Amino acid sequence: MRLNPTHLVWGFAGAAALIGAAILVSWLTLGRSLGDDVTRMMGTMFAQQSVVIRTKGTVENVTSVPLFQLPKASQSIRFGLRTQLDLQSLPSLIHETLFRVQADSNGVDLGGTWAQEADSAFLFLEVAPEYADVNLSSLKGKWIRIPSELSLAEIFGLEPLPTFDAEDWAVLKDALSKIELVHVERVDFTKVFDGDTALRYTFVPNKEGLVSFLTLLRERQHKAQIDLETYRAIQAHVRALPTIKGEMWIGRTSFLLHELTLHSTDWDLDLSFSELNKPLVKSSHENSTSILNFFQELGFNVAALPGESSLKGSITIPFLDFSIPGARAGMESTTVNPNDTDGDGLRNQLELFYGTNPLVQDTDGDGVSDGAEVTAGRNPNGTGSLFGFGLDH
Repeated sequence: MRLNPTHLVWGFAGAAALIGAAILVSWLTLGRSLGDDVTRMMGTMFAQQSVVIRTKGTVENVTSVPLFQLPKASQSIRFGLRTQLDLQSLPSLIHETLFRVQADSNGVDLGGTWAQEADSAFLFLEVAPEYADVNLSSLKGKWIRIPSELSLAEIFGLEPLPTFDAEDWAVLKDALSKIELVHVERVDFTKVFDGDTALRYTFVPNKEGLVSFLTLLRERQHKAQIDLETYRAIQAHVRALPTIKGEMWIGRTSFLLHELTLHSTDWDLDLSFSELNKPLVKSSHENSTSILNFFQELGFNVAALPGESSLKGSITIPFLDFSIPGARAGMESTTVNPNDTDGDGLRNQLELFYGTNPLVQDTDGDGVSDGAEVTAGRNPNGTGSLFGFGLDH
């Protein structure tokens, strides 16, 4: 079949006219700016009692995963989550999440349930990771309790989630109503979710808005103004983020968020929001076992584990991949951390926990710092994996 250029031109022109008309009609019908729609949606969602969030995603070209040794130099990670979230508990983040994470066919395979309550977190593994030098199958099929004062992220050299009080949360919610985090490019199609007609909003992140919000986030976490160096670091790394495209399906009159998708060069993320205001169905954790027992069996020095207050210091933004010094009221800058004497990324108390030297960055002399080995899931004081630590000595 031979294509007529004139027909193609008129075809594209017609399609453009239809899309333009759809946008114009939506503006005239809704009578509001598209940015205001997103802001109103966030306020509407925060006002709900609870929600179920289903998440699935893929990350390509992964070269490393904290605590796991990947069988190949680069591969893809697939994951799925189903989270029951108590929205009125925020910022405490009370939830119960079913999860499954896999890396290609022979890589990481981890699955189970993660639950967070007011005073403790609980982990139930149905699929446990495998290591060549230690069998973790004993962790499967039982609830493991993690006390609130214990930060697993810090112990394994990762960055814990920020903690906020009610005042912080009120300030952050107010900021979300004023800072434009996304630029809505267009609104076009409609789709019905349980009787609620929704419009599709196509958007890109507003990087300047992200800089403003992340700056406020860090200041609220540390109750102090960040310095100029930190602000410029946030600004530079946000601007260097890869291109991200997104779509949201927002109720035309309800302003409820039904679906959210995000796409970038190396990853895709799809979320759906449903079952609003239904009571959370919680699992029973009556027969749970403390994770401290597991650490003790592996030979770790449990008595040296630091409390929550002693784990404060420099912070990182994981998805930006750079460190930010602790917030300070003045404009001076320093990256010295008194809790990490040798600067290897492992706090002094954790050096005692792992049996490493707090005055030497690379205790076992293998060319990799103690902190880097812990984060990678390797033994910082010898050979083998981190979980095989106690079995090797």
